[in-house]
Amino acid sequence: MASGLARPAPSGVLHCLNGNLLRALIGFGLLDDPRVARSLAWEAAAITGGGEIGYYKSTTAGPGFRCGINYGDP
Repeated sequence: MASGLARPAPSGVLHCLNGNLLRALIGFGLLDDPRVARSLAWEAAAITGGGEIGYYKSTTAGPGFRCGINYGDP
């Protein structure tokens, strides 16, 4: 969706990349930006399995940093 309102499937993201991007945004002083806060909350929920965010074992996301590409290992 071009508007940026669509959320990616938790298992369709690379948490290492997202984490590094969020770290950079925070380093630029954007921690108080509501978009960064929402992204941090989404990332944390997708990684820990908290909230209503689902994940698929066959790809890159999952509680405990399990990675489908890495044979389910963190």
